[in-house]
Amino acid sequence: MTVFPQPRTKRFQPWIVTPENRTEEDHYDGRGLRYLIHFVNRASTKLAESELGKHLDITHAQWRFLRVLMFEDGLSQRELSQRIGLMENSTVIAINVMEARGWIQRRRDDQDKRRLRIFLTDEGRALDKLHSVVQTVGRIAVRGMTEETLATLRQGLQQMLANMEEALDANMQAAKDRQEQASLDPVSLPAAE
Repeated sequence: MTVFPQPRTKRFQPWIVTPENRTEEDHYDGRGLRYLIHFVNRASTKLAESELGKHLDITHAQWRFLRVLMFEDGLSQRELSQRIGLMENSTVIAINVMEARGWIQRRRDDQDKRRLRIFLTDEGRALDKLHSVVQTVGRIAVRGMTEETLATLRQGLQQMLANMEEALDANMQAAKDRQEQASLDPVSLPAAE
């Protein structure tokens, strides 16, 4: 049975299953793993913002948008939201801030004038120098881990992601099938009294 080491901080303690707080309900190794992944991501984001904040007033989400645009300049707001995994309304807020700071600009799509595309400005592109700052966070996160441990962790997380994407695809297909079935079924009205 996998046992997670005691965290150094009490901040995450209630969510992590350890030998001291394990119950009969904790019969499978995955219990607590989602919480641990969540808190690792949360700590990574906070540390990235802290490190970036030493150089510039920028959030981790804004940094992620800029990084995506450095590789795929000219995305629509929807495409940018999908790449980052945030809701479109959060993307709009971040885009407004980044545009006000002069890091990006919105331009009409050449083929579809209704659509806006997001492009980095020269000032926004110059922020790529901060990539090494964010890479430092990644190095801090894996400090003390062997290459074997990292490979196993990476493989396990990739498998978890594949499992969840497969289940999500199945759920989405089932919902689509139910919706199609409902549209084929005649509407049953209550009998008149």
